[in-house]
Amino acid sequence: MGEKRTTLILLAVTLVFVVLGILLLPAQVVIQVGSDGQPSSIVPKAVGILIPAGISVFGVCMRYFAGEAYKRKGFITTIVGFVAAILCLIFNL
Repeated sequence: MGEKRTTLILLAVTLVFVVLGILLLPAQVVIQVGSDGQPSSIVPKAVGILIPAGISVFGVCMRYFAGEAYKRKGFITTIVGFVAAILCLIFNL
């Protein structure tokens, strides 16, 4: 798979998570849960969507623009953003 194609797929997945967040999440989202299982950090929906999306986009940019040495690190960073988005959706639905 070509580098540009992989980049576009990763950006498309990020966009899917953003759209799902906009459509499904409530106005206030939990981004941190305490050891007792109670929400310990609640933020507006926009912040809850932009944090994972920003991590993913940063990883894609690092993978695409930073050179050969950062391709794997950028991909792992992108996956961390995807996991954060999935967990945000799971904890808030």
